[in-house]
Amino acid sequence: MWINGEPAHGKHDLDSIAQPSFFAPLMSQARKDHIWTQLGLNYTVKQIYDNHKAIWWARINAREAMTTDDFIRQQDIAYLDRKHKKRSWRLHQNPAISLRTWAFSHPNDVFYFQDASEDNGFMSHSQ
Repeated sequence: MWINGEPAHGKHDLDSIAQPSFFAPLMSQARKDHIWTQLGLNYTVKQIYDNHKAIWWARINAREAMTTDDFIRQQDIAYLDRKHKKRSWRLHQNPAISLRTWAFSHPNDVFYFQDASEDNGFMSHSQ
């Protein structure tokens, strides 16, 4: 947006022209830990967000002071959910299936993989 022929951010900020706003209030570590715990207990993003909204409305009705943790969007929780799924090392309860799933999803990181699930054996190679 231009104001008087100059970028709205000021003369010095020509790089921000036609860029989306990057306003994202930071979540406290306590709130992130709370969300991580709920994700670890297999709550869905929608359930976590609905719980957050209920707590938020209760705080508004009690006229408590607002913090940056009160302005969490469902997208913020979904982002943490994606990070949580990437960090999860156990892809399946069966270790052979989990290993096979990881090996096929990370082909550049695997030097040698032989699927031994039919033999009911486990083979590991290291170099």
